[in-house]
Amino acid sequence: MTYNLRKYGTFLIFVLLAFTLWFVYRYQDVYAKNTIIFIEFTNVPDHILFDNNGLVPVELVLQSSGFNLLKASYFPPTIPLDYSLSTTMVNDELVLDLKNNLQNLSDNLNGVYSIERLNQDYIALPVRILDRKKIKLHYDPEVVFENNLVLIEKNFVDGDSIMISGDVNLLKTIDSIRLDNQRIVINDSLQKMNINIQNKLPEGVTSSTSEVVYEVRSTQMTEGVMELKVIITDVPEDVAIKTIPSTVSVTYTVPLSSYNSIIANDFYFKIPFDQLTESENIIPVMVKSSNDEVHSVRTVPSQIKILVIR
Repeated sequence: MTYNLRKYGTFLIFVLLAFTLWFVYRYQDVYAKNTIIFIEFTNVPDHILFDNNGLVPVELVLQSSGFNLLKASYFPPTIPLDYSLSTTMVNDELVLDLKNNLQNLSDNLNGVYSIERLNQDYIALPVRILDRKKIKLHYDPEVVFENNLVLIEKNFVDGDSIMISGDVNLLKTIDSIRLDNQRIVINDSLQKMNINIQNKLPEGVTSSTSEVVYEVRSTQMTEGVMELKVIITDVPEDVAIKTIPSTVSVTYTVPLSSYNSIIANDFYFKIPFDQLTESENIIPVMVKSSNDEVHSVRTVPSQIKILVIR
């Protein structure tokens, strides 16, 4: 009995060895075979919804060793393709353009497989295309400035509108989103806030972005003082003018970084002679500035007396 077991055992070993040698010999050769690969799209717009978790099966003829083709039959290769570069619309249907993406497909197979033949140039994609709509964002936070900062501008970094996607009837009910106003304390010249907007959208509606960035730009201010001469324009030659006082003191606020660039010519206080209707005129002081860096102006005195002597 022991002899028979050893005899049959030896026979089975030789059979297995022969089969292994045949298997290795046969599958090390290069073959071409119909094989399914999967396409996984990247950079897909939010209004495009894929079935099957975004994996699209494509049948084509691959060439490789028998081992690789056997592996591919159990573990199909997955190839990433950029959505915008690899899809197109044909007769109102979204399709994958295999012919024009043949090089991308080959490059992503990493030399393990080569494409012998495409079975078709285009493949209809299993997608659902949602409607899209641009809506406006409303946001009016209470901004409190510290450290002598003054507002320059406040806005959304990428504009106050977003693109949303969803069922057409649902989108008709949405024209804008009002974000929760909040108190923002500004202690730096540039402050950014990330605001979540997805939780403001109804179920079934998605946005091109899950959050927006709101930015507040400010600058530290300082004050300067300058004496400004009062100028009367278009005075006739036979008329004498006396202003009391002849100059006004101008106090202005300006960004600290621009303080040294402010000059007297940035301010002017000119009174046309035809406004002087009496021999003694009381005129309010209204100094203006031609420099955009000047944010506010106040004067001493607030009014002057002008005497017209004929």
